[in-house]
Amino acid sequence: MAQEMETEVERLRGEVVRLQQRVLAQQMELDNLKNQSGPADHAHERGSNNVDDLGGADLLWRACPPLKCSVVRPHLVTLGDTIYVGGGNTPNQEMCRRVHKLVPGADKWESLPITPYLTFALAGVNGHPTVIGGVNIISSLTSADLLHFDADVNKWKKTLPPMPTRRRAASATTLRNNLVVAGGIHEEDGKSYLSTVEVLDTEKQLWSRVCSLPKPTNFMSMTSCELTDRIYLLGGLSKQGSIRSVFSCVFTDLLNSASPSSDGETTRDAKSEPDSRVWEDIAQTPYHRMGCITISGRLVVASGLDKGNQATRPVYVLDPISRKWETVGEMAAARSSCSLVSRGRGRLMVVGGYIDPRHWIASLTTDVMECINLKLE
Repeated sequence: MAQEMETEVERLRGEVVRLQQRVLAQQMELDNLKNQSGPADHAHERGSNNVDDLGGADLLWRACPPLKCSVVRPHLVTLGDTIYVGGGNTPNQEMCRRVHKLVPGADKWESLPITPYLTFALAGVNGHPTVIGGVNIISSLTSADLLHFDADVNKWKKTLPPMPTRRRAASATTLRNNLVVAGGIHEEDGKSYLSTVEVLDTEKQLWSRVCSLPKPTNFMSMTSCELTDRIYLLGGLSKQGSIRSVFSCVFTDLLNSASPSSDGETTRDAKSEPDSRVWEDIAQTPYHRMGCITISGRLVVASGLDKGNQATRPVYVLDPISRKWETVGEMAAARSSCSLVSRGRGRLMVVGGYIDPRHWIASLTTDVMECINLKLE
């Protein structure tokens, strides 16, 4: 009897998600009709359960291909006009090991060859999507490897030097020909959280260990901004639970925090104390488990959990002077643990996440990818 009830509950939860997706699709159609009939006083445009984008000056939604599967907190990389999605948590372990790409104008996502790793980070290095660390599915060991995708031979290759520190569930970003990797989990028992930060000079092929984060973390959302020379991390987990702190540093100061070793390589003691002159705790996010991106030099966050553990809709931007959050838009539906990518001109794509964060089941994750036109002044 209990098993039958559990099966029925799972079925009903799936029906709830499908109904929510139908509502989103109808809302998208309604918004388009309103825009076609005349000007509307909208603070945002709504998406559907497809991969949605804003087309042209009229800001009408157009339907794009859905993601390959439901996913929570995937890693996103934009190289040129191509978006790459990889990693994260999905109901299907095989999908966790894959990277998918969407080229503008294509009618579907294309899957790259499967990787041997789970819980890897993803970044764009030298124009290639690059898998960073993770857990090897055969050995169950945490990896220090970097795999870059060679499109000419359709293979993942180990052409970059491995990280000094093995890690999974790490965060990564790139800035000025440098790959920055922060936090994560070191040991296979899942208890050794990392605060170490390492930087790869992709031209010299040399790793540097730089100033550590203020606290050991994993699964943080990480972004960088060349305009302001800053790096941001937020929304992750520590041994004490969810982190609402926004850690930020000037990238030049971070590079200068490394010290040369006697053999000429650039290193820093992995157990060195964090330097408050490098990393700052600049703000508290409005909610837990938010994703972040920088757009036009501004830090944008979305998709968190409120005090009642409910998913949220608002999108916020951080005022760099007052360090206060301002609402600049709203997602079509409440979600948490999403990932963000910029599409330019104040446009934000919000990908994946939980519809209901209380349950780790496939029917309550979402393959939604929506684009919002933000009011950034």
